[in-house]
Amino acid sequence: GTLAERIAPLVGADPSKSKTAGALSKADLATQMVGEFPELQGHVGHLLHKLAGEDEAVALALEEHYLPRFSGDVLPRSNEGLAVALADRIDTLTGCFSLGLKPKGSADPLGLRRAAGGVLALIRNAEVRISISDLVQLSGFDAPENGWSDLETFISARLRAQFQDQWPTDLVDAVLAT
Repeated sequence: GTLAERIAPLVGADPSKSKTAGALSKADLATQMVGEFPELQGHVGHLLHKLAGEDEAVALALEEHYLPRFSGDVLPRSNEGLAVALADRIDTLTGCFSLGLKPKGSADPLGLRRAAGGVLALIRNAEVRISISDLVQLSGFDAPENGWSDLETFISARLRAQFQDQWPTDLVDAVLAT
């Protein structure tokens, strides 16, 4: 099965609809509409698949899987949108890390910091109970030589940064040490 299908039960989504939405999630990128107006990514997919008679939950997930687009953005309202959004980001992170493609210094041409921040926002706000390690294992990618420790450390660093924006550093360090 697909990653979205495997994540679906964790977030209360329909596995079949999540699998379909995951398979169709990037189809709108091939349209001239999205090529001309990139801000319509997802929205065009939602409209086109709705017009084609696709299930509304699947069509909505096509739009919502791009959420959050940036820190503080709205999150998917549907469980299927949440499943595909998590799958998309975990797929990107595990795929890149399995190939040794990691951000270096302030350079992050693949948007991996944003993807990690999105994973954390989705997990925290949807109150998903899963460890980063278990979520990464769902990806199906073969782990690099040292396992997924670099990716888990990378995501944990993003979590620490998010927490430090809200709470004092010594409190964040004390909580994360447990």
